[in-house]
Amino acid sequence: MENDEGLRAVIYARVSTEEQEEGFSLDAQIDACRKFCELRKWKVVKIFKEVGSAKDIAKRGELKKAVELVKLNVADVLVAWDLDRVTRSLKDFLRLTDELEKMRNGEKFIGLATVTENLDLTTDFGVAFAQIKTIFAELERKAIARRTKLALKKVREEGKKIGWPKGKSRIPEWKREKIKELYGRGYTYREIAKELGISLDTVHRVLKKPKTIR
Repeated sequence: MENDEGLRAVIYARVSTEEQEEGFSLDAQIDACRKFCELRKWKVVKIFKEVGSAKDIAKRGELKKAVELVKLNVADVLVAWDLDRVTRSLKDFLRLTDELEKMRNGEKFIGLATVTENLDLTTDFGVAFAQIKTIFAELERKAIARRTKLALKKVREEGKKIGWPKGKSRIPEWKREKIKELYGRGYTYREIAKELGISLDTVHRVLKKPKTIR
């Protein structure tokens, strides 16, 4: 699309729960997206952050809000650090591109761009590249699932037990401490769960014992 200077952008940043535990930064994604927009002279009108899996796009409320702003013409382009931050499913990708289709200067374009691939879906080439990338990501996900299934089958055949070691906590110590810290600062259980990207059950499990409550 020609003359794309002056487009309005919404930034969407996401990390999975596991990535958050390993220190992956939402702010680093946002900084990269801001610079991407600055180079193109796009104005950032809103930023959305989310912690969650890429598997089920329907459950990601912040992504829905970002898409809705583009659909309502409050913004023109949704910008993400990487296409994987948005979706790894070809079906979801195709549905999303339908939702983000827009018109400018009498031409159709898709309001989606990513930083690491330098992907701009306002062009036909960008759309084709994104479709290819999404297809390979989906194939990789299915291959991992098959390998996991075969590995579990082998473990069962060898008579080994599958599951979490009895008596070992599934909640990392750093996260237990963070839950207690937020609770001590007056956060509600629901606010703690949202802040850390965890379930309410996890918060309750940590805080229900007298020794963990400040």
